[in-house]
Amino acid sequence: MNLFKKGRYFSVLVIPDGDDRTFSFRLSSAWCKVVCLVGALCVIGVILMTVNFWRMARTAYKVEILERENRHLRRENSKVLQLQKTLYEMKEIDHRLRRMAGTRIESDSLAIEEKTPLSSGQLLQLAQKMDVGIPHEMSEEWYSEKVPDRIFDISEEWLRTTPNLWPVQGWVSAEFNVNVGPLGRRHTGIDIAAPSDTPVRAAADGIVTFVNWTHDLGNLVMIQHDAFVSTRYGHNSRVLVRQGERVRKGQTIAFVGNSGRSSAPHLHFEIWKEGSPVNPREYLLR
Repeated sequence: MNLFKKGRYFSVLVIPDGDDRTFSFRLSSAWCKVVCLVGALCVIGVILMTVNFWRMARTAYKVEILERENRHLRRENSKVLQLQKTLYEMKEIDHRLRRMAGTRIESDSLAIEEKTPLSSGQLLQLAQKMDVGIPHEMSEEWYSEKVPDRIFDISEEWLRTTPNLWPVQGWVSAEFNVNVGPLGRRHTGIDIAAPSDTPVRAAADGIVTFVNWTHDLGNLVMIQHDAFVSTRYGHNSRVLVRQGERVRKGQTIAFVGNSGRSSAPHLHFEIWKEGSPVNPREYLLR
């Protein structure tokens, strides 16, 4: 049965609430078709608007996430630049100390060029070389809290544990690696002549690892400063520290004497690095 057959009419009866009169009107099949078409278009329009609104809301959410990540990346970048600036400053301090100590500044694959900014990989390598302990995911908390404090802690600790302080006031009477004696024995330190009982000071912070009498160096004191560097103080007349004691840079640990194989009062001073003696002048500040 064709409801919209040509010539057919539809009667619409309207019954109001209350006592008002009812009324009715007639619609031709053509007008019914128009009304149904408009209704269908309205439903389709509502559906399309709902879908479009959902897409716009989803896009706005993604944009908000991207903006948030962008702000986070800008903060991270500023912290990387601050870290790089700190490393530049540390490099300058290191150069000045080495110039003061008269040591040669060796080239390094991680050296910081003045006009070339560090890449993120170089920053990671340098921080790892300094034993900063970078995690795999460098969070904002790690950057803002741990890196600067750790770097300055390392810098201060390095200054305190580097044996660059002259252990006694006097004059150098024998240099490092000088052949002495009829057997041409190697001189593994420097001799600093000074009056008897002149205070002998620790060249850097460390732990006393040896205090005893030896045939060659008499009353000998050995101090370990870090995992690689230690110092030795020989020919002392008296020793003020004990084995296992922690000493501070500049602390008096003994007094100049003439003990052991010695012809006059002086301090025999050695610096050992990774199990081998090195020239103390490479460390001592001039």
